[in-house]
Amino acid sequence: MLVPSDCAMFCKSKPSLPRLISKLALQWLNTYTGAIMKPTIVLMMGKTGSGKGTQSELLAKKLGYKIFSTGDEFRKLRERQDVLGEKVRAEYDKGLLMPYWFASYLFEDALLKLPPTQGLVCEGVGRKEPEARLFNDVATWLGRDYRVFELTVTDEEVIKRQLLRNRPDSNTVGILKVRLDEYRNNTAAAIAFFKSIGKVTDVDGMGTPEDIHANIMKELGLKS
Repeated sequence: MLVPSDCAMFCKSKPSLPRLISKLALQWLNTYTGAIMKPTIVLMMGKTGSGKGTQSELLAKKLGYKIFSTGDEFRKLRERQDVLGEKVRAEYDKGLLMPYWFASYLFEDALLKLPPTQGLVCEGVGRKEPEARLFNDVATWLGRDYRVFELTVTDEEVIKRQLLRNRPDSNTVGILKVRLDEYRNNTAAAIAFFKSIGKVTDVDGMGTPEDIHANIMKELGLKS
């Protein structure tokens, strides 16, 4: 049952209604049934260098889930010495996102091979709006609940982190600016879609990996 304070929250924060409803439902289940409802798919989103990979590893280890990263898959393809490897290298090394159908194919192939009870933490998936919509269609059709966490960091922090990492495909300010532009031009719309259906939780990505992980676990209603 909603109390007056909850009603006040509804009135003051209309843009966040889907998230508020989701959190209230989770609280009700935890309070009245003692059950913790864990999504079977968790999707990490954010700018390049926002910590998606690190948080995916921490969460997967904690929940016993598998990890799927399109970035890792494309980096493997980039090393191939054939026509496909050459094509991937040509676009990936410029900082461009791969075609949404390609990323979606890799995700669907990985998900469909998993047992239905096996959880999955994803990163680098759903980075264009058509890809995000397809992600939702696939997960819904399979009856898999999912949550999206957007790790928020500044552009300045992204550039600082990535230059320190010195990864060959992201080791210049020029490439990083292209990747940030790709985020704004493509991924922002994908995240907006996920937000419109109440799937996104924003998490401050500027803290320590341990603090960020603790916040994600708290949002899932689990102990870190």
